[in-house]
Amino acid sequence: MPYTTVGQYEVTDSGIFLWFFDYQRGHLSKINLTKTLLSGSPYPILDKSFRIDASKFPYFRLFYLNDEKLVADCWITEQDRVRIKSFNPETEEVKKSTLFPSMKNIHLLPAEVVNSLYTTTFAKHPSKNVFVQAMATFNRIDIFNENLSMQKSIVDRENWQDDYYDAEEIDPASNFLDERVDGYDGLVCTRDFIFALERKKTPPSNADVRPESYVRVYDWQGRPVCLLQFGNNLSGIGVDEVEGMLYATDYANEMVLRYDIKNQMDGWKN
Repeated sequence: MPYTTVGQYEVTDSGIFLWFFDYQRGHLSKINLTKTLLSGSPYPILDKSFRIDASKFPYFRLFYLNDEKLVADCWITEQDRVRIKSFNPETEEVKKSTLFPSMKNIHLLPAEVVNSLYTTTFAKHPSKNVFVQAMATFNRIDIFNENLSMQKSIVDRENWQDDYYDAEEIDPASNFLDERVDGYDGLVCTRDFIFALERKKTPPSNADVRPESYVRVYDWQGRPVCLLQFGNNLSGIGVDEVEGMLYATDYANEMVLRYDIKNQMDGWKN
């Protein structure tokens, strides 16, 4: 598994820094990008590094809050799955939220299937200790504070509700996600907005994938701001709030796209 980042940057007077982690090698580190680029070396210059034993704290994506608190979601085969959890590298104390929305008879499902159903995209506010998860199967976006408490839920249609699904009706040997998907494929958090890329339902073949995509935009109070429609099959998104640019990938057509949404964003802020 390669070095991984969740895009957590720090910009200070002394330079630009990027947090990254390596699950297999067991560390979370902060690269000094400014010094690394000036050095001309292919080896990154690290300002800080933590040892993270994945046998004690398994995780899939990891955020740094301070030296005594890291926030993550669950590893893909973790048995006691939750939505969000924290870890103290000094004391090895672990705190967890609950797993929600609830599902009837969930104990009947293996961990890998539970992971498929509760997959989320996971992001952090650029400057605040506030986290967002947009679910892939359930149509809900949840905002958490640094104490793992859910502060706001953005929901639509029906399947976001507790006990909407019954595990007895799910056959893991079949394409059980077909027609059950009603969530999100991508998530970007900027200072003022939350961008969520709607997930497409699983198609019978690539030829049946609709070319258009939709990105929902919300403010941090969970209020809808805009629905953006694109004439491409978007797979992932990124947003430069300062320049007013939305970047996207279209894997099906092997494209990286850039959209100028500055006028729209200026209007939202006003």
